[in-house]
Amino acid sequence: MLRSVVIALVVLLSLVSYKGVAQKIDADRSYAKFNVSKLGFSNVSGTFKGMEGRLSFDPEDMGRSQFDVCIRPATVSTGEEDRDAHLKEKDFFNVKKYPKICFKSTSLLKTKTGYLATGQLTIKGKSKTVNIPFTYANRTFKGSFQVNRKDFDLNDGTGMFVIGDIVTVEIYCIIP
Repeated sequence: MLRSVVIALVVLLSLVSYKGVAQKIDADRSYAKFNVSKLGFSNVSGTFKGMEGRLSFDPEDMGRSQFDVCIRPATVSTGEEDRDAHLKEKDFFNVKKYPKICFKSTSLLKTKTGYLATGQLTIKGKSKTVNIPFTYANRTFKGSFQVNRKDFDLNDGTGMFVIGDIVTVEIYCIIP
């Protein structure tokens, strides 16, 4: 009898988590990935970990849904330690002064192919409105969008055109 009650509670709680109730992010498995052109003929890719914040998602009532999520730029990893150290410095992410990159939704809509989150992306104290098309399946949010790095004062420090201006960002947010 007790086992049946416990199983029923677990099932009920898992269903409730989808109905606009704040959901916990699996910080160990969630991440953001980025890709930017380098010298016009190759690319630099990397990831950020440490995603945290609040997700309230109700696919049947998008008006109750909201995202307020941050990631720590100090976790940047491109596979090259020197590059990672430079990206943490003042001319890029300035992680000492700005320890978080955040997105806070202002609206969420259902689309033909999934969903669309519109909101404020804040990097280095500068906020810009972005649209993030995303899908949701198996407790995983997947989205992709582009930003101009210069809108957020993310410079390469060389004054040259070493890296491109447009950065593609992919989000993988998993809830346990």
